[in-house]
Amino acid sequence: MVTGVGDHSRFCVIATAVVRATGRAVCLAFVEASRGFEAPGEVLTDNGSCYRTLLEECAHARPCASEIERRQVLPYWLHTCNHHRGHSALAGVPPAGRVLDLTGENG
Repeated sequence: MVTGVGDHSRFCVIATAVVRATGRAVCLAFVEASRGFEAPGEVLTDNGSCYRTLLEECAHARPCASEIERRQVLPYWLHTCNHHRGHSALAGVPPAGRVLDLTGENG
């Protein structure tokens, strides 16, 4: 899995399954993510808690018949995680609420 999560907002801009997390696969995922968001000034990589959450709530939450089906579940999980699921680091607010506050679109 390749994911990209904003450090301040915890908004996940990309979650995609790759065969191997090579440099090329990661760069292609970031290019895809940058189509809808401003490019980050800095990128930090790690095996953070987003991977455990992704595995628990998406990859292992229900059986998938194939990798294609598993990839089809990702956009739904991403939307739910960003817009509906409260985040502990954000006092229970979904990440989209933090993004909207930063852009001035949320009150």
